[in-house]
Amino acid sequence: MPSRKKFYEMLYNTSDESKLSWYREDAPEFLKKLAKSFKGTESVLDIGCGTGTNAVYLAKLGFKVTALDFVEKALKFAEKNSKKANVNIDFVHADIFNWKVSQTFDIVLDSGCLHNFRGLQRKEYKNIVLKLMNSKSYFILVHFGRKLPFSFPIGPAKRSKNEIISLFAPELHLLDFSLDKNGELYYYCFSK
Repeated sequence: MPSRKKFYEMLYNTSDESKLSWYREDAPEFLKKLAKSFKGTESVLDIGCGTGTNAVYLAKLGFKVTALDFVEKALKFAEKNSKKANVNIDFVHADIFNWKVSQTFDIVLDSGCLHNFRGLQRKEYKNIVLKLMNSKSYFILVHFGRKLPFSFPIGPAKRSKNEIISLFAPELHLLDFSLDKNGELYYYCFSK
């Protein structure tokens, strides 16, 4: 079984990012709605930024965006998209579990990272997210929702709304929640 990083490197081994199953040309409506409630000058960390769709969208609005991914090819797509949109984004090639940073961010965004982790890794990830937040930060999470009472051991780890809320409690409090039109993706906005 290849490592998580090798797995994603294999998936990103394409010259056409639109062929990636998770590719989106535009940011999700939930993120667009939330972005309107901020000044547009806040610092944002996009964890697992992928092709940079969300990072580019937020940078266009004036947010100071740092986009992190551990797959170099993903960052190349994201950099290409930021140049095309003529926005400045600070790109970081690192694994969130090994990234050494002392900075905190006003908004921490995860659209495709947490669902890769199981068991103790989820708790470790939560602690990392908390360290990246200041006392007034927000955590925006896009996660696969679980409709069945169990989760399959392969593919993205799907979690129920209550499981996600309890994972981040008591430190984070749910402010907003939404489902995509298919009920597959759950959108969360937490605050400290």
